[in-house]
Amino acid sequence: VEREIGVPVGLVGVYRGATGIDCWTPPEGTRSRPDLSDIANWKHIPKGKWTKANVVGAINHDDQQPAVYWNTVVAPWVPFACRGMLWYQGEHDAKEFNRYCSKLHALYDGWRKRFENKNMSFYYVQLCSWGRNIAPMQEAMARFEKECPNAAMVVINDLGSNADGGKAGTTQRDHFRAHFLQLHGRSQTALSARFRHQIQGAVHAL
Repeated sequence: VEREIGVPVGLVGVYRGATGIDCWTPPEGTRSRPDLSDIANWKHIPKGKWTKANVVGAINHDDQQPAVYWNTVVAPWVPFACRGMLWYQGEHDAKEFNRYCSKLHALYDGWRKRFENKNMSFYYVQLCSWGRNIAPMQEAMARFEKECPNAAMVVINDLGSNADGGKAGTTQRDHFRAHFLQLHGRSQTALSARFRHQIQGAVHAL
């Protein structure tokens, strides 16, 4: 990407496997969604006092509590200049697919407010099947793209297979490269069949 646009590109990686979306979402974002009032009003439970009785839906461990990773990993960076986000998550929340679109709004609204960038780009990967039916979750993720003008979704259902958990290797990395080029004002053809169809006559590559 740096070679394409001629300027240095920085990528800050903040990630942890097997986490839910709630723990990465700033409180400001959650409070902006009336249907997430239970999460917005969550009372933090200290690690030493967490028990199985405290489990509520996807919040199934002390480090899955709302805003835990936002506060400890991301918040120290704000208001660091940030052009956009790349988001790849969702397996942990698949059983609560009915609220995932709203949670994506909360995540995005919270991040763009705290990073002081109201037009922040948000590119994310739609989950592919890994041996179970996640169509409702995929639909929830697709709905967010239609509702958020600054969001675009990478579809990887036509990459990989159940046998390899949808890990598509080089091809998947090419999708992220296309995201970065779009983020910096360059058009780039993505490789998925969906994108090859969608970009024909479109203004952008996603």
